Amino acid sequence: SHTVIPIPLDYLLKFNDAFGAGGGPGGFNVNFDGPSGFGGGGGFGSGGMGGMGGGRPGGGRPQQQEQELFPKNDPSGIAPLGAAKFPDRKSKYLWVVIFYANDSRSSATAKPELEGLAKKVKGSFKVGAVNCKRAQKDMDFCQKQGVDMRNLPSYGFVV
Repeated sequence: SHTVIPIPLDYLLKFNDAFGAGGGPGGFNVNFDGPSGFGGGGGFGSGGMGGMGGGRPGGGRPQQQEQELFPKNDPSGIAPLGAAKFPDRKSKYLWVVIFYANDSRSSATAKPELEGLAKKVKGSFKVGAVNCKRAQKDMDFCQKQGVDMRNLPSYGFVV
């Protein structure tokens, strides 16, 4: 079991800045007082879920899979997570997790900040990403974590 503590985007950016300024955990000094609840990371892109609906199941040409924003074995060090692989109480690390939608511009815009954070905190914290819109099981998992699916990306600490 685990606990997900929501982080508003502006606090995550302060967290990122704190590690940049101090060169690591020794320089960490951030005040995280503020509202709780997932969201605050920008609205979900209005592009919709292209390719959904219409057509016949199993008919026609197979749809090309959209490239993941946070793929496996990515050099950024951001771990792809989901229901099958998610940190629990046995984890040796505190995790910062982005709950995102692969087709969201806001999620794509957040990627460079998260990559920078992952490099700065390597060895102290882990950074992971959950694609909440990959499949129904992922949507269910994100909702179980308290993520507002209308307001992606969302961020959380997993302890």
